[in-house]
Amino acid sequence: YEWKMFREGERNWGQDMSVRRGLFTGGMGVDPDQMKGKLIFDAGCGSGALAIEMSKGLGMEVVAMDLAFGIENAYQRNDSPFVHFLQGSVLDPPLRKGVVDYVYCAGVLVAVPDARAGFKAIVRTLKQGGRCFIWLYHPISPAHYPDTWRKMTLYHWIRTNVTVRLPIKFQYYLYLSWVPPFLVKQFVERLLGRRPNRRTWREKMQAFFDFYSPAYQHRFEPNEAIVWYEQEGFSHAQVAYREAEGFAVRGD
Repeated sequence: YEWKMFREGERNWGQDMSVRRGLFTGGMGVDPDQMKGKLIFDAGCGSGALAIEMSKGLGMEVVAMDLAFGIENAYQRNDSPFVHFLQGSVLDPPLRKGVVDYVYCAGVLVAVPDARAGFKAIVRTLKQGGRCFIWLYHPISPAHYPDTWRKMTLYHWIRTNVTVRLPIKFQYYLYLSWVPPFLVKQFVERLLGRRPNRRTWREKMQAFFDFYSPAYQHRFEPNEAIVWYEQEGFSHAQVAYREAEGFAVRGD
């Protein structure tokens, strides 16, 4: 549902493509010129927009995979011969071992039954000397959400005890009913001269689905992810950057 509602040209997570490209290249820690001609596995590509940018803007060849049916929309929008969309799971990716130069997996392992098993599965696709990037959620605690942890705790309770137990079609209409207050808030903020949240109603619906619908929403500390890398034989595992909702870790 989340990615089927995506429209070409819209943002993901309130970030336009220039921002997402900057986060990608900075997070991977590689000069964009060095990425040209390389093969990357986008493990959990969502809308597919970044995968197409990897190809067109950076000259990479991309295997872009997602389990959600939104992958069909990404396939239909694709106009690059160097992006290959396929449907599959990060727990058992349909790629041979040791074939890709890079693995990119942002905000995906947090939503599968076993995040550690997913990590182990996707890194098997890397060549010797390849680089892997993952993005994970922060734990809900005062340390990571000093101003909003009580609110986040409430939202987490609603997800685990209410929304995930509802039929997905019912969830759709529930989240749709939350859109008008969001639009009214945008309107009032504009009247008051404030900078409103710039998301379209579809982008807001994606955010509702992304937070309230997943059966799994794992959260980790950076040192836990670094241990994953070390256990799989990686070196130079390090935090690439931190954001309000989570953090990125890469390793070679």
